[in-house]
Amino acid sequence: MVPILVLSVVVLPNAPFRDSEAVTLPACRALSVLYYGSYAGADEAFLRLGREVKERGLTPAGDPRVLGIVAPYTGREIETKRYCSRLVLPVEGEAEPSFPV
Repeated sequence: MVPILVLSVVVLPNAPFRDSEAVTLPACRALSVLYYGSYAGADEAFLRLGREVKERGLTPAGDPRVLGIVAPYTGREIETKRYCSRLVLPVEGEAEPSFPV
């Protein structure tokens, strides 16, 4: 995974408010899944991610991250069945570059 800049202007329900403008998340080794559909079924996707981590003998190393790729906040009318999110869970181990350095 590459570092991600998180802007505090995106406020999610029940998310803690941060005084700073942005937080940079460091590069890390991670396991991720793509999730398609309404957010109502996202719990199962997180459970699946957790089962996969356990089955592979990995150890979580941070909070899960979610990137909405196609979602209602893009300002377009999109059917909920077409929402697409990437769920990411950092795991212990060195981050490996995904491209030649």
